[in-house]
Amino acid sequence: MSDEIKARYDVNGKLIKFHDVIRIISTNEMGLVSKGSNKSGIHGLCVENNFIGLGDWLDVYPDGELEVVGNVDTTYVDR
Repeated sequence: MSDEIKARYDVNGKLIKFHDVIRIISTNEMGLVSKGSNKSGIHGLCVENNFIGLGDWLDVYPDGELEVVGNVDTTYVDR
């Protein structure tokens, strides 16, 4: 077993990255992609939303189950 969570792609074929805001297609729940690790030494990207109790490794979702809707590192500029 690998110690790193495998990369995943969203419904549009886009690689899911750190700080992406995602929508779970089947439930319409929203989450934030963050970095995580556990006592077993597993590390990588996870999907979190503390308001609804969501906290799963990215690889529990099959490719195409998530949709990237934005990234929190992006700045909106009103011109």
